[in-house]
Amino acid sequence: MYNKNNTEKITLKDVSNYLIPDPPLKNLSTFENVDIIKNISNYNLFFIEAMITCNFIYLKDYNTSTKTAKFAYINLSDLGKYNYYINKLYDFFDETYFEELEINVENFNFEKDSKESDRAYQIRVSAYFKYLIEIQKLDVISAINKYLATTANLISTKRSQYFYEIYKQKVKELPYNNKVKEKIYNLFSYVVNYNYIRSTPYIPFNIVMYTEDKETVNQISRIIS
Repeated sequence: MYNKNNTEKITLKDVSNYLIPDPPLKNLSTFENVDIIKNISNYNLFFIEAMITCNFIYLKDYNTSTKTAKFAYINLSDLGKYNYYINKLYDFFDETYFEELEINVENFNFEKDSKESDRAYQIRVSAYFKYLIEIQKLDVISAINKYLATTANLISTKRSQYFYEIYKQKVKELPYNNKVKEKIYNLFSYVVNYNYIRSTPYIPFNIVMYTEDKETVNQISRIIS
């Protein structure tokens, strides 16, 4: 730390690692079943990878007889009773606040249920991957990062990749046909190319939308802007 006797410069990552040190994971084997990862959208994979690497979910108990695993996790979708997320995070890592989830690892289903929210699905899959890491000693995170690296194309940072996937997900949820969605995806592709390839020419957009659905127009405008 910085004081009169110690003037060593530290980064934000150093502070984070000091406050929340990563538990040592030794002797992890290569995760070979990459098809499981490929069948999960990048949008979900980025969230799942963050949940695990930030220790926002941890294994509380595993029953070898029933093949059930119990987990504690933090819900970052809303503040709940807290005024600030930092207080919620503090209580979570102090183990005075957490939410619980139980899964059957023997009959785990990677398909997203029609009634299951995106966040619930992401947390459920995070729990299963956490089981694979803690109990089966498989290096799932390296497999996820390796796969995401092959699909990131020009986008160089995880933060940018994650937001790009969020916007793609929002377009996917629009009540329009694939032809309209494809045009919006193409706009995104141009923006990415313009930001990362210097030779990409500047092209001004003039977009006209003919519809009586004002809410959808507002959604598209928010996404594009």
